Amino acid sequence: MRTVGYLDKMKPLEDTTSYTSADARLALTDDSGLKSGVSDPAFNIDYADDGKLAPLSKVVHRAALDLFETVTNDYTVGHFFADCINSPREFLSQAATELHIEIDWNDPALNARLVQVRDLIYYPRIAAMYFTDDRGPQYLPLRSPFQYYKIQEGSEAPKRCYFSHGAQTWLESLRDYLLAQSNASVTIAIRTNAGVQVTAGPDGAFIDKDDGQAAERFDLCVVTTHADDARALLRFTAAASSEGLRIQKS
Repeated sequence: MRTVGYLDKMKPLEDTTSYTSADARLALTDDSGLKSGVSDPAFNIDYADDGKLAPLSKVVHRAALDLFETVTNDYTVGHFFADCINSPREFLSQAATELHIEIDWNDPALNARLVQVRDLIYYPRIAAMYFTDDRGPQYLPLRSPFQYYKIQEGSEAPKRCYFSHGAQTWLESLRDYLLAQSNASVTIAIRTNAGVQVTAGPDGAFIDKDDGQAAERFDLCVVTTHADDARALLRFTAAASSEGLRIQKS
């Protein structure tokens, strides 16, 4: 985007997050990223549990980020929260020190508060991730969502933006830039609401569209949809059937 000259067309993101319990009886909002306007203050996470819930959630988050690269995939999100709830000082004190957040480890309500952090904040967030197992967020390896958090948030506060006028304008700008850098043998077509099937094999990718034309062969096909959608549109030749089976199982 920097090369194409598109960054100045992006709209700064005003980040806000909502959390709700599984039974939908309790909701919380985090509006710290809003520049103007707020949600109902009655649901502001900063005020929840006399202001003790939000800092505890930050400590939990840091603890998970500190831990996830050192554990195996057998260590799940559920295991992590069970450890935090059963031994809060052992699992969270280092993160609290790193963040300069004071936690009363002798508070009799601490364990119940950690259950709230799990059930009202993290389980709803992780359940909404596109790669979450259908069984529930507690069965994901801890490494999975927190690697995502690390990439998304970075080591510093990232510059996060929206597409002005939607992502379509970015695709059109990218197309125009690529065509300007290419010779006449390169063509780029943007199709919307078009069905497509991709058959992959050792000889390349064959793209079959619902326009009545014969399938086209390409050396490479890049699919940028959610995993479930990508899996649904992929087929494999007999020579690549083992790769197809591996992807279906994953």
